[in-house]
Amino acid sequence: MYPESNKSDGIWEQRMNNGWVTFYFNDLDKVSMAYGNHRDVLRFNMRVGNEKPK
Repeated sequence: MYPESNKSDGIWEQRMNNGWVTFYFNDLDKVSMAYGNHRDVLRFNMRVGNEKPK
């Protein structure tokens, strides 16, 4: 469906849900996403460097 160049190499993993927001992480692509449980928030963050999340 998508061209090969648009495919992500990483896998999104849900790691935390605080009741308002669910947090997903893609370690290979160094991207994280916060998604509001009431569908009111969507935020992407890019991690810089080689550090891994704790």
